Amino acid sequence: MTIFELFKLPLEELKAKLHRNFAAETEEPGIRFKLAKKRLASSPNAHPRTLGKLAKKEPPEILERIAENSQSKPRTLEELAEHEEADVRAAVTENTNTPEETIQTLAHDANPDVRFRLAENSNTSIAVLQELASDENPYVSARAKETLRNLRKAS
Repeated sequence: MTIFELFKLPLEELKAKLHRNFAAETEEPGIRFKLAKKRLASSPNAHPRTLGKLAKKEPPEILERIAENSQSKPRTLEELAEHEEADVRAAVTENTNTPEETIQTLAHDANPDVRFRLAENSNTSIAVLQELASDENPYVSARAKETLRNLRKAS
């Protein structure tokens, strides 16, 4: 079947065909299950309780998706904010459900990448951005100042 013939298929039939072909090409055991968990962790339709359960036992790449998911509960985000992997903690900074207290804690994270992600987020409170504007890391400081400038222009 050519690519042009594929595009003529109804959407559901195309999805099924692609899924079968992908599954046939995938020989590593469990990879489909892993992909399904990644999709679930990213899904805006995921149940918050399911995300909370996944957050307790999954690898960092899935935890990042849970941290970014708008369905994640504040308690789940608080737990992920304490994860050993900086990328997981950084992902927590971008979720609007993250409690302000957790955001304030992340503003003092030992890893500058976490603080930088917080500094570039326009949803970060002005107080936290002002604090990050005097961060010891020049990149974090500069980014917080730029975000503050952009917020002032927008208002």
